[in-house]
Amino acid sequence: MNILLIYPTTLDERGTPRKFRKAYLPPLSLAILHALTPKQHRVRILNDVVETIDYEQPVDLVGITAMTCQIGRAYQIADAFRARGVRVVIGGVHATFLPEEAGKHADSVVLGEAEELWETVLDDAEQNRLHPTYRADSLPDLNRPVIPDWSGFDFSHYMINNTGLPMLPIYTTRGCPLGCDFCSVTEFFDKGFRTKPIEHVLDEINALPNADTFFFVDDTIDIQPAYARELFQAVASNSKKTIRWMSQCTTRIHRKRELLERARKAGCYSLFIGVESLSQEVLTASGKGFNSVDRYDDLFRALTENGILGIASMILGFDQDEEESILETARFFSKHPTVNPILWLLTPLPGTQLFEDMNKQGRLLHTDWSLYDLNHVVFSPKQLNPQRLNDLFWQVFSELYAGDKIRARSTALTLSGYEHVPSNHFNQRYSATMINKRLHPYSSGLLPV
Repeated sequence: MNILLIYPTTLDERGTPRKFRKAYLPPLSLAILHALTPKQHRVRILNDVVETIDYEQPVDLVGITAMTCQIGRAYQIADAFRARGVRVVIGGVHATFLPEEAGKHADSVVLGEAEELWETVLDDAEQNRLHPTYRADSLPDLNRPVIPDWSGFDFSHYMINNTGLPMLPIYTTRGCPLGCDFCSVTEFFDKGFRTKPIEHVLDEINALPNADTFFFVDDTIDIQPAYARELFQAVASNSKKTIRWMSQCTTRIHRKRELLERARKAGCYSLFIGVESLSQEVLTASGKGFNSVDRYDDLFRALTENGILGIASMILGFDQDEEESILETARFFSKHPTVNPILWLLTPLPGTQLFEDMNKQGRLLHTDWSLYDLNHVVFSPKQLNPQRLNDLFWQVFSELYAGDKIRARSTALTLSGYEHVPSNHFNQRYSATMINKRLHPYSSGLLPV
């Protein structure tokens, strides 16, 4: 069969696809599916964020994976192919939690992780017996080595480094046991947490000889300290190559100081951290009480001392958030100039306890999923009206990325001895440009068309 795997972009407020000149990361899930596809099939991979879809191309099966903010565009693509008689399979987090909705736009819906299902789906498609839904009886065994196949990607569409390759995504663990009310990760991975054998991680790192920059997409790479120690040691001791990487971690990583030291020695230059709020009351109410506001100073100091840039993620719009507490966010980060702040609006995503609660309370303003992108207000806040929360979000974001704030961060990072100040300064300037256009700097691409 001719198989087309698509990573959809998002839609703007008018329902028009957002296009960019460059993309950040090639989608890992599609590279894994490509690796699992039997060789008799021909696979093409398309990133809709930066590429154009030819709906007239000869294709027997289209596979689409999508998060909630992408699902509107995924349905557009699926409907267009099905109108030509092409069969479509949709998977991903949104389809997993709302399979009946997704099933209106697809011949088949894959629920949850697809590794144990993909070859069955392809065999059924080849025999013209696709089932409406597929769900595996058990979670994928991470002991099974699967090296992502990147051969179907056109890397010219991505930001590339001096090796001619983009930053590549890689995972070492799946799932998160923490269960924050606003996050769907715990439910999607069936409340489990699994680790990949470290020798398989190294095989994946070494698979492309020129690849030297990676994003470990683990939601909490430090959550199992013993595994993290062994992983960092193995990456640092890898005789075949030296890499640089970034990842995501909890606010508790500094409590085991040697983890940060080992991460730095293994090539870590940045960590994305879910700080979320400056209010302990908010954190406790949202299921994230394991964050300690009074330990944030220690966390940021430990990151700086280890030469690691902290990217502090903050969510605005919790029920306890008032105008003054939101404005305090800008003042807080003025005291921490070695940290890059990133803001999001609280968003009740399907699959979360937050969504269930707000839906029951009648607080959802609509279900235009394209606007469930964490930078639109899609619910009725308790302390502010939706427009005021929206305005405060962009106001504070703009303040954080004003020219003097960017210069202060670059100066502080230079004095701390951070090795990547020029590239971080460029990233901050780009973030400021996007924010001034009221586009989130962590949109799915660079340089909007």
